[in-house]
Amino acid sequence: MNEIQTKRWNQLRTCLANPMTRESWDELTHCLEEWPEGDEKATAFDYFMTVIASMKSPDKLKKAPLAGLWKLVWVEEDRGTVDTDGVSYDVKDVAEIFDFHISEDRLSCEEESALQFYLELHSDGTYRETDFASSPLPVTLVDCGDDSDPEEAERRLRKASYTKLGSVWGISGYEHSLALDEENYGTCCAPKKISTARSVVLHQDHPDEIVEDRVSLREDGVLERRGYVLWDGVYYTLRTLRYRRIASFA
Repeated sequence: MNEIQTKRWNQLRTCLANPMTRESWDELTHCLEEWPEGDEKATAFDYFMTVIASMKSPDKLKKAPLAGLWKLVWVEEDRGTVDTDGVSYDVKDVAEIFDFHISEDRLSCEEESALQFYLELHSDGTYRETDFASSPLPVTLVDCGDDSDPEEAERRLRKASYTKLGSVWGISGYEHSLALDEENYGTCCAPKKISTARSVVLHQDHPDEIVEDRVSLREDGVLERRGYVLWDGVYYTLRTLRYRRIASFA
């Protein structure tokens, strides 16, 4: 092992050995992203995943503020149509569309080791996602509605395996409405609420489609995120993601 390789490994081990902070996570992600491709990087990433898998959030953090580092453990995507007689076009009413929805098909991925998606929430109201997942993801077709085309559902299943299913940003029609800075940080709709609220809207927009992305802290300490896009007032995609806390950020 040469001097550069030794320096990389020391940096990786140090970041993972110390309490996770915003600064150390930033250093860690840069370390992994800049690691040259090859067997050594694969070994380093296996080490990273093993350590992250062993990190358990203390019970006392179940009621801690939202700010922190969260790892995706489960994702489900539901696609279908909405009974337009029961829904208005106002964004505030779209949260109720699922009382009227008709599901066409539902995809799910529950293999945590494959879901290498991380969400940072910061007390200044900024947030960022990091994706270390490799393709294809082990996605399954959970349900196929009576009106769904089985061939179309299977096509979506194959496509979802190779796309960003672990991120709300991956929903078609969502990303074009989202403004990120040069370091890929977004700012939630009410930045000050990150420090106090148990539920925060990360992004909401009403362009050609109606879009919302919300995170909520459950009583069991799980962070649940629901992102949806509604277009033409009829068709919707809902993605529900659940995360476990890796660290709490000040």
